[in-house]
Amino acid sequence: MSLLFDRWIYLLIATIALSSRLMLLLLYPQAGGDAMEYLQVARNIVLNGCVSLSDPTTGECLADWGGNQLPGYPIFISAVWSVMGDSLTSIRVGQSIIYVCAVLYLMRAIVRMTSSRRIGVAVGIIVSLSPIALPWARYILTETLALAITLWLFAELIESMHEKCLRVIPISLCLVAGVFVRIDLFSLCLPVMAAGFVIHPPINAMKKGLIISLIMLIPLSAWSVRSASLGLGWLPPLVKVDGGTRIPSGYLEWGSTWSKNEYEKSLWLFPVLSRQYQRVWIPEFAYDSQAEHGIIQALLSELAQIDHSEFPEHIDQGFAKVAEMRKARDPMRQHLWLPLQRSVYMWANVMTSGGFPGLAEMMEDSHEHKLRQVVDEGPEALVNLIREYPLLAFFKGMSGGYRLLLIVLTAYLAVNLIFRQNSASPLFWFAFLFAIGRTWVFSMTYNTSTRYIVEAAIALEVSVALVLLLMFSRRQKRYGKSE
Repeated sequence: MSLLFDRWIYLLIATIALSSRLMLLLLYPQAGGDAMEYLQVARNIVLNGCVSLSDPTTGECLADWGGNQLPGYPIFISAVWSVMGDSLTSIRVGQSIIYVCAVLYLMRAIVRMTSSRRIGVAVGIIVSLSPIALPWARYILTETLALAITLWLFAELIESMHEKCLRVIPISLCLVAGVFVRIDLFSLCLPVMAAGFVIHPPINAMKKGLIISLIMLIPLSAWSVRSASLGLGWLPPLVKVDGGTRIPSGYLEWGSTWSKNEYEKSLWLFPVLSRQYQRVWIPEFAYDSQAEHGIIQALLSELAQIDHSEFPEHIDQGFAKVAEMRKARDPMRQHLWLPLQRSVYMWANVMTSGGFPGLAEMMEDSHEHKLRQVVDEGPEALVNLIREYPLLAFFKGMSGGYRLLLIVLTAYLAVNLIFRQNSASPLFWFAFLFAIGRTWVFSMTYNTSTRYIVEAAIALEVSVALVLLLMFSRRQKRYGKSE
């Protein structure tokens, strides 16, 4: 009877998680900015057996690292197509199924650790319907798989704590899968390292960490050797420019001396990466002085004359010089205050839809003008936007409000758990370390989209929910109420 009950519970959670995603991806399907690269590589894998961004119909197969990332996501897409047919919907459904499997695996680990079905089911429902994870199912992007891998990793950490032994093989496989899907999931090594030292004495923890590193190194080194042998270098490029290989590093450095959020990047950076220089727009607060304003405007005017061409080196050097002067003039701003502002903005940004339908979808071609108004005019323009688009405001409010609630609960537990520990306390600190480390790296590299911290947010969500449920359960037992 108990086994039958468990099966029905797992089926119910799977139905809730999958049906909510199916409804969203069918009503609001969206490709995403990097979707075309993933699809191009996937079609080359299917048609030509190669990892390439060349036109799949030609069979040219010019070698590539894997598109926008390593080839994990294109390989997943090609596998889905082999089973469910070549369509965008099949990709979205396939990644949703993987996420649901990760939810069920996490539930199983929680039930084993806590000996409580109710706690396992509660956490399962939370991560099934979480506004942090739910909307990404509608995209042809890596987020849903990355979120599933994060849940898998934290399930392995829960199992490791329960067994009092770090699960080296499954954790290694999880990390390899994560890095091949998203390079930045190297950050998952932080909670694994912390877990090793919590569960084991230092020497044993280092031995297990070494084994995990060696297992990870085998496929990653193999892919690096393959890419280097094909003339692609030993490391994948982290920034790409349409139609060429030269990256305007000086321009990027200058942007990094003032840009704080993703909306600004869409106005000054993305047009340059697509070589649409006439679309570049710089807000007035970006300049330190009138002299700097004059220098930058002269460089931009010259750049606008050569739309769709490669970014000239002498213009790039001009931006680099201005960037160097700014950094020398105020190093604290560059190395502390700006990263802190970006970190806060990534988590507390109330303007982002968090993957739900947003500005560009609802307003089509007019959204850039609205962005400029919000950046320039601030709250007044934002209020007018809410009045004009109430559904947009609902999505943003739900996404931002939930994230702010998570921040408040995380802050509360960060203080509370210093004095009161429970069996899930280490998991909370693993997630906290993961969130801090991931956020700081992205803030230092001016990758400021809230999308980049969803994996950290889901880890915090799981750990916060688990700790609070255990605290509530303990309080019930204290007052004589059985579970």
